[in-house]
Amino acid sequence: MKKIIIFCICYCAVQLLQAQHCQYDALSIVGIFPHTTDTYTQIHGLQITLVDANGEPILVYQDRYSDEKSSFPRKRAPLIAWQNQLVDPDIKHSQKNLKRRLFGFAGNNYILTGVFYKEPIFIKIEDIDKEHNGGHFETKIVEITPEYFLKLCGYRFRSPKHQKAYKVFKFPMNVISRQTYSHGLQQSGDYNFDGYDDIRVTSEAPNQYQKWDYFLYDVNRDSYVKDPFLSSMHHLTFNWVEQTFYGSRSVFVDKLTRMSEVYDFFEGKIRMTQKTTCTQTHESSERSDCSIYKLQNGKLVLIEFRQGAE
Repeated sequence: MKKIIIFCICYCAVQLLQAQHCQYDALSIVGIFPHTTDTYTQIHGLQITLVDANGEPILVYQDRYSDEKSSFPRKRAPLIAWQNQLVDPDIKHSQKNLKRRLFGFAGNNYILTGVFYKEPIFIKIEDIDKEHNGGHFETKIVEITPEYFLKLCGYRFRSPKHQKAYKVFKFPMNVISRQTYSHGLQQSGDYNFDGYDDIRVTSEAPNQYQKWDYFLYDVNRDSYVKDPFLSSMHHLTFNWVEQTFYGSRSVFVDKLTRMSEVYDFFEGKIRMTQKTTCTQTHESSERSDCSIYKLQNGKLVLIEFRQGAE
């Protein structure tokens, strides 16, 4: 009887250890925070690549968490950082999809994952969207020391322990002189990610929240056509590495009701992630009743009602 009990205990222990096996094995995570020299704001639209001390890309075998399906022999390719998604209630973690691979403790930092040993690594930072992220930033190579490497096993979800263990690597980026890239009040870029350059124009003085009119290239017409949706957006921010964008707009339904909408471009589709509808009791009133909806499981769900909001 004792032998049976001992066998059962050992068997359960083995099964428990197998169940608790870390799915990330020896992988470590490195958080990267490139910021402006004056405002200390993280810069978007950068491409960050693992390189050697001379700036040449290091080719690594694609791990099983890459976007491509497993194949043998495994391909070797440059290791490029992605920008960690802000926690979206409608996004479920998926290791094999960069746009759904979330680390709750890492904010929206740039992320590298790999097998990093106790030696410094080098990264190359390139501004691939030029002036769209607030300035055409320099290309530079920086060294990251092992103190910024964090083993992934046990550190995917947010907790005080993980927040303390995670240490992001921060460094400043300088802007190249505006005269070297400025095109006045017109800019070009692939704003709908179809492989063709589009243009946007504005009549406002340059500022962080200026509004643009977007003209997308129509290959069939061989001309530019104004896009009413993008042109209606405010605070539109593009992520050229992951080919996504997010922004908001305000719409007046009638004299008493206004609606604010937040959109993003996710997995090839434009989706509304939040909507706030506010209604005044009368035109001269400074207070409104507001209903707030957020995206959950593919649908906008009422999560809060604010009565008398200013």
